[in-house]
Amino acid sequence: MILKKDYSRVYELILAELQSEGYMGMVEYLEENPPKKVQGTMYSADLVDALDAAKKNSDTMFGFNVGANQGELFLADLDSVRPHSNLRIMLSNRDKGKWFGTLKAMTITAPPEQAFEDDTDFGYEDPSDDEDECICDVGECQERAVYKNPDSGVALCDIHFAEEVKALGGSHGYQAWNCETDEYYSFREDL
Repeated sequence: MILKKDYSRVYELILAELQSEGYMGMVEYLEENPPKKVQGTMYSADLVDALDAAKKNSDTMFGFNVGANQGELFLADLDSVRPHSNLRIMLSNRDKGKWFGTLKAMTITAPPEQAFEDDTDFGYEDPSDDEDECICDVGECQERAVYKNPDSGVALCDIHFAEEVKALGGSHGYQAWNCETDEYYSFREDL
């Protein structure tokens, strides 16, 4: 289980620092629009989104200029952000107008569809042969196959499956299988 850090305390420190530096417009915006929490935990991405929104909206909503005292405010340079490298990197990219930098693959193109004009046999089976696939592959057995090995394609009935498990042991590779839908299941009872 991956534990994610809760940034609630960092958020309180950022609010205190913004207030002490005179950025009351941002503080008031953040108090009215706090970062969202998921099950009581504030994640870094949500904190970054809230801080970025506060920076953009504080001067227009409350009449305060974000950079009134010291020029432009760079959120990544706040003392309360400095010990948290992932938060600092995300805020730095937001301050520069980037999110994760330039994407390496700008577009994804699908290959052109191929049209086959001849009647070449590609090995597809006739749908009428489906009934034969549902029969156990062992000898002359005419029982319905309910287990299949996806690697070898061998289908077995309940009786021959039990014999195969005795012979091979625990790592036999067979899974419960529904012939009509060609789906594999975790348990025989799921069929």
